[in-house]
Amino acid sequence: MKKTKVLLLLVGLFYYYAITTEAAAIEKTGYTETETITKKKVMKMKKKKVMKMKKKKVMKMKKKKVMKMKKKKVMKMKKKKVMKMKKKKVMKMKKKKVMKMKKKKVMKMKKKKVMKMKKKKVMKMKKKKVMKMKKKKTTATGAGRTTGAGRTTGAGRTTGAGRTTGAGRTTGAGRTTGAGRTTGAGRTTGAGRTTGAGRTTGAGRTGTGITGTGITGTGITGTGITGTGITGTGITGAGITGTGITGAGTTGAGTTGAGTNKKEDRSHLNMFIDLSSSLNSTVRKEIFEGSNFSEDYLNLEIEGKTNDKISYRFSKKLDNNKNSENYKIVDLAYLKYKWNDHLHFLIGKQPIAFGSMEYESSFYDKAFRYSNVLYKKNVENPVGFNLIYHPIKNQELQLQIVNSNSNTKEKEYDNKKWTHPMGGTLNLNCSFLNKMIQSRCSYSIFQENEKNNFWKLLAIGGKLDFKPISMEADYILSDEDVEKNGSITKIIQSMKLNNNNNHSPSIKYGTYLVKFKYNFLPRWNLIAKGEYETGISKREFSDLFVKNQLFKRLYTYYGGIEFFPVKNNEDISLHLVYQNQRINYNLDKIKKENKNNHFMILGFSYRVKII
Repeated sequence: MKKTKVLLLLVGLFYYYAITTEAAAIEKTGYTETETITKKKVMKMKKKKVMKMKKKKVMKMKKKKVMKMKKKKVMKMKKKKVMKMKKKKVMKMKKKKVMKMKKKKVMKMKKKKVMKMKKKKVMKMKKKKVMKMKKKKTTATGAGRTTGAGRTTGAGRTTGAGRTTGAGRTTGAGRTTGAGRTTGAGRTTGAGRTTGAGRTTGAGRTGTGITGTGITGTGITGTGITGTGITGTGITGAGITGTGITGAGTTGAGTTGAGTNKKEDRSHLNMFIDLSSSLNSTVRKEIFEGSNFSEDYLNLEIEGKTNDKISYRFSKKLDNNKNSENYKIVDLAYLKYKWNDHLHFLIGKQPIAFGSMEYESSFYDKAFRYSNVLYKKNVENPVGFNLIYHPIKNQELQLQIVNSNSNTKEKEYDNKKWTHPMGGTLNLNCSFLNKMIQSRCSYSIFQENEKNNFWKLLAIGGKLDFKPISMEADYILSDEDVEKNGSITKIIQSMKLNNNNNHSPSIKYGTYLVKFKYNFLPRWNLIAKGEYETGISKREFSDLFVKNQLFKRLYTYYGGIEFFPVKNNEDISLHLVYQNQRINYNLDKIKKENKNNHFMILGFSYRVKII
């Protein structure tokens, strides 16, 4: 009981203490302890939030500063790069300008040197000519050439007293005995000096004024100054030429005519001979047929100008086979009239103005040409006229009207025929960037002998010339109502088909050509070329062809080397060429005509200027 009472007292005292302390706290703060505790917590939370907010702001500020710094750095780096780039460009520009200036200076120096060299050569040539002419014209022995007062001036009188000085006097005492000057009185009578006519009036001395005996052999010889050598006006061109007595020897009217030599203008007449010859080795159907020399081409050409407006050209292939059906008196014969700088007219026997780089290829590319495309189809150059217009520089437009080059005989047809078939060609040629890019395009249409039959040809070609490499590409479409080269016609005629062996099929040929040329060394060219051709029948023909049937594929490959032995002269060339030609026919009846031929050609071509 006592313990319980004690415990109750203690609890009561503790409770009383708590109440009094709480009341005292309330009096001081107005809040209870629990409320003060919660307030403290709230304050801590607020402080934390504030700190977080401050930290976030600080972080944002830092980030902004960092971003600004980065941006500044990036801008500086960009500026530096830009400045470097600009400096590089400026340096390149300066280098280019400097190089151009150097090149110009070098070119000027070279030109000056070349001019000096030319002047020296010209002077040497003149001196040589003068010495030769002196040797030919002056045959005076010993002291026969006069010097000093012996040269004529003005109107041809000798200066001084007309006596020769220096070398004009003989050796010894300087006076000749005998007829030159007589001893004693020192003047000859009679023939020594002529009386009366001894001195001529006016312009000097006449032919009889100084006779052969008047001045003896050692003074001035008879051939030294001829009878016509001294005339009333002095010394004419025929008497003593400009080289007979040198520059100071004749003045004023002393030399005329032949004293000066001018270069002749040869543009009015030029004559050439073109020759191509080769050693050929052939393999047909895997059988070697041997090698043989052949004269591929021999042609005589004459061209020139009659005046500034009219030019001409004549060409003849020198072929002895006069009995041939294709024999021609002249291959080319035309005149060209220049109306103005933009418009030209051409009339006469002329080549057809086909496009493509293949047709434009030069005489020296003959070994690399594919003859079936245009050359065998075009049997003969026709007669007609050509209107050539140059709208701007390096562009040319041609309109050509000529006789049709039909190879069909009238007796082969029973229908109405054209008595004089005609044809026309529209041609456009262009070049750009100093002929680095070239193009040649044309469309032609020609009448055949039989009405409603035509030969239509589209030729498109281009060239890229990036020296030392050049490339050419052509496409040629030949639409033939009557086959032009006759290759299929011959096969059909050999088959002897009933009722059709006198007719030619209608065929459309499409040809693709690509050529690559590489100038790997000076005067050395590597050439590669390929062709692909298809033949399609236009109409049904007997039991052999069906309309629009592909019956033929042809492949040709070329590879070779070209060499020009003379520096800066392409008139002479040597070539070594390998050629492989494959022809595949899709028709069973003519598959036996398939070919796989190989050719090896070693040849040369040259052009000789005769006049």
